[in-house]
Amino acid sequence: MKAGFMTRWDGLTTEEDTRIVVLGATNLPNSLDPAVLRRLPKRYAVNLPSAVQRKKIFELLLKKASLAPGFSIERLVTATEGFSGSDIKEMCRNASMVPLREYLRVHGKDLDRRNVKASTELRPLTTNDFFADFEKENQHTSEVVD
Repeated sequence: MKAGFMTRWDGLTTEEDTRIVVLGATNLPNSLDPAVLRRLPKRYAVNLPSAVQRKKIFELLLKKASLAPGFSIERLVTATEGFSGSDIKEMCRNASMVPLREYLRVHGKDLDRRNVKASTELRPLTTNDFFADFEKENQHTSEVVD
């Protein structure tokens, strides 16, 4: 993929009154190939989001979600120190699947028989749904160690 990208880049031509702007972003700047870096003369470091910014990201991503009473965005903000916006988005996506997985465990056979009502509502998201993956990972790690 890199070779194809570099070949196309070297073949870019423009007319005198035309400009091409190439903008790239990565969460792994130290993994970039030096040849690519030479062709991108300007670099702008973007810091990880602060607590205030993480809270705004959560609020934006969860604005249409059904949240359980007692849901704590503050707990999520504290637990996500060092997370990127992309990490937070993935965390929200994974958490939103927890109630669906629970529903499918209970009603999966009814789905196969098409006996499920179309207006079925999933339970609202809880703060703990956001930590389900961490708990599974820690449980798996402790099983491997034992």
